[in-house]
Amino acid sequence: SPREQYVTALTCLKYTNPQIAARLGLSVETVRTYLRKVLNKLGLQNKADLRVLFAPWDFSEFEKRDSHR
Repeated sequence: SPREQYVTALTCLKYTNPQIAARLGLSVETVRTYLRKVLNKLGLQNKADLRVLFAPWDFSEFEKRDSHR
């Protein structure tokens, strides 16, 4: 989903869950839920694995986006 993509991008940009929640106007638990869904879909265990998988990607555009899309 677009929200899962946004949470993934911000996670890969080293934002913390509380920072992502504040930026997107979500609860920290909702951010965790999105992350769990992404990790499950990709067969990963944790955020570190997610960051390794997407290390070659450039997520800088996500930092420039309006956070409440």
